[in-house]
Amino acid sequence: DVPVQVHGHQRPYPPLWYATTMVDSAAWAGAEGINLMGLGPAGDFRACVDAYRDAEAAAAGRTDRLNGHVADPRVGLQRQIVVAPTDDEAWAVASAAYPGFVHNYSHLWLHHGDERTAARTDLGRNHAAGTMFIGSPATVRGLVERQRDEAQVNYFALSFAWGDLTPEQSRRSVELFA
Repeated sequence: DVPVQVHGHQRPYPPLWYATTMVDSAAWAGAEGINLMGLGPAGDFRACVDAYRDAEAAAAGRTDRLNGHVADPRVGLQRQIVVAPTDDEAWAVASAAYPGFVHNYSHLWLHHGDERTAARTDLGRNHAAGTMFIGSPATVRGLVERQRDEAQVNYFALSFAWGDLTPEQSRRSVELFA
């Protein structure tokens, strides 16, 4: 019951997004027509995508869907990315930037003695799991295509600025990706 003096300009409201790794949650988002985002490995996320698509099809024609104003919801994966002219250069840039990311990402957990985040803060392990794109334009293009096909997604949310990447390094990655 709080009055809001400033109202959104976009009508209806902007498309809704939902991030999950849970099949039941993905099915709920599909039934509501809400865009879906995953963070983990593409193969693991495929079960969520399948549940999403099944629920989306079953709810076709419902007029009360939360995101009903979106005709073609997106289903995607979020990835950190570094693109450089060569694979070796991309790995050098990512390796230098990663400690800053790890420090920021895990600082409070480690400060309170929670070591469970250690597996998520290993650059090589994350790249091997497919949760990061690092390489030359050709290498990254191959990674994107494989994950698109494996997970059956139609969208990627790519983080070009993370950790200790400089604005110039992030901008160069965007340019090479394009």
